Amino acid sequence: MRSTNQEAFPLLETKRLILHQMRPEDAKAIFRIYGDEEVMRYRDVLAFARLEETQQFLEEVHARYEHVL
Repeated sequence: MRSTNQEAFPLLETKRLILHQMRPEDAKAIFRIYGDEEVMRYRDVLAFARLEETQQFLEEVHARYEHVL
């Protein structure tokens, strides 16, 4: 695991995976998951229909995380 003092969210890294805080540039990749009805059928929310919904979701997640810090 590596993290800097400037990062509030830790960067977790292995040989096969890098896990970082969700960022606006991740919106298209997240939309591919959250917009897939088959994937989302096991969640208690509907699949996103538009990329803008994903962008709004990322803004809300970021705001909640910043509020906790």
